[in-house]
Amino acid sequence: MASERKNYLFGNPKSSNWIIEPMDAQNLRETEKIIRALQKLNPEENWCVVGVVVDDWQWDLTPWHVYDAKHNLDFGNGGKRTLNTIAKELIPELKQAYRTKKPKCFYLAGYSLAGLFAMWSAYQTDIFEGVAAVSPSLWYPGWEDYAGKHRVKTPRVYLSLGDKEAKTKNPVMATVEKAVTAQYERLRAQGIQTTFDMNKGNHFKNVDMRVAKCINWLLNGR
Repeated sequence: MASERKNYLFGNPKSSNWIIEPMDAQNLRETEKIIRALQKLNPEENWCVVGVVVDDWQWDLTPWHVYDAKHNLDFGNGGKRTLNTIAKELIPELKQAYRTKKPKCFYLAGYSLAGLFAMWSAYQTDIFEGVAAVSPSLWYPGWEDYAGKHRVKTPRVYLSLGDKEAKTKNPVMATVEKAVTAQYERLRAQGIQTTFDMNKGNHFKNVDMRVAKCINWLLNGR
């Protein structure tokens, strides 16, 4: 993450519901579209979304290093540092700067590699009331082995995917639907409140509405 962290707040800072969404600088316009979609679903704005900018999408949001030249995969292990920054720096700062009568509830939502980060974070900490992994990159090498050996610490998890996302020429990424389905069943077996929302389209279809739906589910349980 950047040494001088950049955050963007959307919604109502007086709310007790705070959704943290990792993003990179190029995603800001997409995040603004997400906010407009969320306002239509939840016009009362009993929420505040915090866009957390990361420096390197492929390094700051991934849990361990993966390099596979054959399948054009090159990812880092910056997820631990990013989560540590959110948990030990950002959240305390938000609690201090935006005090509310009710205790703040923090949620974590992410799309694509940020969705992988959100799902991985659910195994690392119990500070989030819920996480949403939207089109998460659970094809990530080593994920099945990791998830099979650990238990989720977050009580509620939202999963979603596009019905055409598995139709890719990259054989590793083509396993995404199988991986997300397995994750859903794994969560259910662990007694986690969860849902799996299958959407029309590929990885890039209706991103704004997909993320807005996941945040609305975190807020309302449906």
